[in-house]
Amino acid sequence: MPTRQYIHRLQERLILAEMWSSLARTVHKNYFRKERYGTMLDVIPVAIAVFTAQASGRPMSASQLATKLEMPRNTTARRLAALKRMGLVEKHGRAYVVPPHRMNEPLVLKELQNLINLMHDASIALEQAAKMEHISA
Repeated sequence: MPTRQYIHRLQERLILAEMWSSLARTVHKNYFRKERYGTMLDVIPVAIAVFTAQASGRPMSASQLATKLEMPRNTTARRLAALKRMGLVEKHGRAYVVPPHRMNEPLVLKELQNLINLMHDASIALEQAAKMEHISA
């Protein structure tokens, strides 16, 4: 068995990894429940980019999203097409948006509070871990 080596800021990395895993599973449960977990992880950043552009009042085209995501335009277009087939995005002119009815589904609204709580708890845990790291340094 290899000897255990020190990993700088291990606790904070663990908290972030667990938080990301929980976030990905929650997003999957809310939007991709018909698909096997993991098969849709590549479209989640595209869906998030569509939503953030829309919520900022600046919906984006496929080309703009590709630039924002630093992703090839063809890849972005394929992922947008997959999201569109699932009813998770719509095209309005050249811009993509998340349909409001998808954002306002009861399960999504319930899970929104769970996500907020998850982020809050992770924030507290990260703060405590940082203090412990500082004390032990």
